[in-house]
Amino acid sequence: METSTPEVAYALVIRLKTPSVANLYDQVVRTYPARLEILQPLIDIPINIRP
Repeated sequence: METSTPEVAYALVIRLKTPSVANLYDQVVRTYPARLEILQPLIDIPINIRP
């Protein structure tokens, strides 16, 4: 029996921070200019923060 799996669109967001490399973001952008794109939110999720 064959079952088809629907494609799922996703994005992986990673935050990196290192004190030894001051311009990490600039290095990544220069290395992968055609593969990076600005993420556009598809939905808004309201978050309530209690004081």
